[in-house]
Order: sequence, then structure tokens, then C-alpha cells
Amino acid sequence: MEIAISVRWDSISMWARDLEKWWRVNRLQSYLWERFLRESSEYGVVYNLGIDWDTSSWVLKRFDREAETRQPNVIIFAIGSNDCTTIIKNNTTSVLPETFKENLAALKKKANKFTDKIIFVWQILCDETKTIPIPWIPEMAQDMKNTIIYDNIIKTFCEQNNILYINMLDVIDNQDLEDGMHPTAQGHEKMYLRIKDFLLDNHII
Repeated sequence: MEIAISVRWDSISMWARDLEKWWRVNRLQSYLWERFLRESSEYGVVYNLGIDWDTSSWVLKRFDREAETRQPNVIIFAIGSNDCTTIIKNNTTSVLPETFKENLAALKKKANKFTDKIIFVWQILCDETKTIPIPWIPEMAQDMKNTIIYDNIIKTFCEQNNILYINMLDVIDNQDLEDGMHPTAQGHEKMYLRIKDFLLDNHII
């Protein structure tokens, strides 16, 4: 049986900063191909659907079309880091907390049409000395206060709905961040190992 993992992440998985093996999603895909080709005639495929500056609202808009095309039997959401980014001018987040909660519920409902194997992953910490403001988007900032608030929203949602959750806030340090937001190759390797071990421990792969 094919394991089709649909991953919805943002720039951290789309492109950001890992020039050795091209981010954690590709590392997971490489592991699955090597494992299945070695052990059986089955195979696993990981669909990387990360888009730069992706938010839960944008994922929700395109979810049906992407899922219908790929028919995933595992869906991993790692959203929130762009939702909690602060718009400095009015001191509000890109996606307000209540809207974020509504989006999580809507994404779960849509995902359940394809699988009951749904996983939420928080992104990572940020280095506030480099992200307040964000140099390439100076009208915006990212801080740990909002990061923790939105992470807790996801954790609570997962607990209430019996959904698997992977904590990432303790996986890497500031030294593993290239620019305060995006991991280095070493950071991606640490995150990949946390995700892979979690999927194995929970018999997802």
C-alpha cells in the first residue's frame, strides 16, 4: 500500500535555507524511499505543498483542490508561524486568534474526508533580535509571545479533538537559525529527526 503524506507548510519547508538536502520534507521523502525500496515492494511519497508566507486561511482556500488531486492517507499541517506574525502598524496578527481557531476546525473537517491520520506540527522558535522587525518586511515582526499563544491554540485544539501533535519549540536553538526565522541545514536535520521518530513511534510510517 502506498503511503501518501500531504504536507502543508510554509517557506520553512518550501525552500528556506537548507542547501544540503533541501529541507526537512525532502529528508523525510528520502528516508521513505530508501526504507520501502529496501524492505518491501511498497513505497511512500511525500507531497510538499509549502508556499512562502502561507497562513491557515490560504491553506483552507486551496485544500480541496490539492487533496482531491493527491488523495492523501496522511495529512500533516504545520501552520501558525505566519498567522501569528505581527503587523506593526496596528499591532495585530496576520490571522486573528479566533479566526485561526476556526481555520483549524475547518481544516480538520476537510482532512477527515480523506483520512483520520491528521497531524499538526508547530513550527519553531524565532530569534527576536533578528525578527523585530523582520528585515526584508520591516512593517512586520515575529516574537515569542505570539508564537507561544498560537502554539497553545494548536495544542489545545489537538487535545480536544484527539489529534496528534508534534512539538517543535524545543528542537532547535537560535544558533540553528539562519536569519532568525528559517533553519540552517543542521536545524532542518534536527526537525526531520523529531518528525520521523514521531511518525515511527505512532505507526504512521
